[in-house]
Amino acid sequence: MFDNLREQAKESSFYEDKTQLHDGGAERVVPPSSPSDRLILGMTPPQRFAISLMLMIVVCMLGVVLLLVTGHIGLV
Repeated sequence: MFDNLREQAKESSFYEDKTQLHDGGAERVVPPSSPSDRLILGMTPPQRFAISLMLMIVVCMLGVVLLLVTGHIGLV
């Protein structure tokens, strides 16, 4: 399973460069995209907002349940 592990590591780098071939056949490095186009965890800003909103709701619900179970607040 681990045979030739060092050779495999030398053949392919962990961080692959983003290169493109143009008409001359030479490689050209693609510049990184602007910071506004970056995706964090592969999500767009509206998707991250929805995830954070759902996480906040779950935390609030768990907090209320914990307060009810421990008797710090009660239902009348």
